[in-house]
Amino acid sequence: MRKRTKFILLLVTVLNVALFSITAYASGWLLKINNKTVITMSEFNEEYNASVELQIMNLPLMPENDIKEMMNSKELKKNFLKQLINEHIVIREAKKRKIFDDEAIERKLDILRKIFKRKLIWSEYIRKVISKKATANQAVMNDVYNKLLKDERTKHLSAIKKRDLAKLQARRQDLKVKLAQKVDELKSNQRVKISDDFDY
Repeated sequence: MRKRTKFILLLVTVLNVALFSITAYASGWLLKINNKTVITMSEFNEEYNASVELQIMNLPLMPENDIKEMMNSKELKKNFLKQLINEHIVIREAKKRKIFDDEAIERKLDILRKIFKRKLIWSEYIRKVISKKATANQAVMNDVYNKLLKDERTKHLSAIKKRDLAKLQARRQDLKVKLAQKVDELKSNQRVKISDDFDY
């Protein structure tokens, strides 16, 4: 009984140490400039994941496995960190030179937040609702495949890869059609009016 109790206590201790190490790693600093912490590990992970989500916003048919691969890519994280360092260095220099107005930046950020929020909801809706209904029309797929066979840029690709690309392209075309139909359907249920003063 005592051996079992000791084993359990040892196991709990090991788990606590591991959990503390993981927490310390996740919350510790990642980047310092002139001995001042610029970004923590958790902040970097949040920014990196958000940057991946930004890249896939316009790729609603991207497979989940490819998204996970991007999220976990060491190469992409390394490149993101390099860019992050460059940006922080430039920002420090810009602040020294006082070449931007904080209030003007905040106003622009407020506008960009509205735009980005709208785009984010739009892309999430397409990914979670419309993309699931997108299918690959066989005639379209064959047409795209035949074009890929003649294209010098895709000569190095295998027949299977070309088929996959053709299927993806056919689904993208179907996605556009289904999205347009859905938008028209939603518009028909709402009263949309544009001001006569708008000159376009």
